[in-house]
Amino acid sequence: MCLVASECRVGDKKYFDHYFDTLANIDAGRDIFHYLARVDLTGFKPQSFPLTKYKKELKAKQTNNVVKWLLNMHETLSDEADDEIKVASTSDWYNKYCRWAETSGESRIMSLNVFSGLLKNEGIGTEEKNIVDCGKRRKFRYRTISRQFLEVQLAQYIE
Repeated sequence: MCLVASECRVGDKKYFDHYFDTLANIDAGRDIFHYLARVDLTGFKPQSFPLTKYKKELKAKQTNNVVKWLLNMHETLSDEADDEIKVASTSDWYNKYCRWAETSGESRIMSLNVFSGLLKNEGIGTEEKNIVDCGKRRKFRYRTISRQFLEVQLAQYIE
């Protein structure tokens, strides 16, 4: 027996009466029980149901605007098929985020400290490199972002 679930069956009383009659006997109930008793539920956690495309879209819309900016950056890099690793200081990334937020009509722009913390929460930490600038050695702190990295870090939001 196979149940066809589609919008064309809405209000089809005869179709559902047929399935009710088929399932309302003791033999069908026994078969269903035996099937369910044999299902291996090892590692099953009802709270961690799979994310559907719609659920991911909802999560992306409800998240903070730093993650929305990262999602936009991922979309841009994907559209351009850009696999290059982007390197910039936190303040440079922050300036790009602010420009995006203003053009996107975001009502709230996070502070640099909050922005930095949210990047860290998304797995985009800082790296450090010693450089020579105007004959002086100094440390350059930067963050790297790439399309592949964003795909992994933002998988819960991306279809």
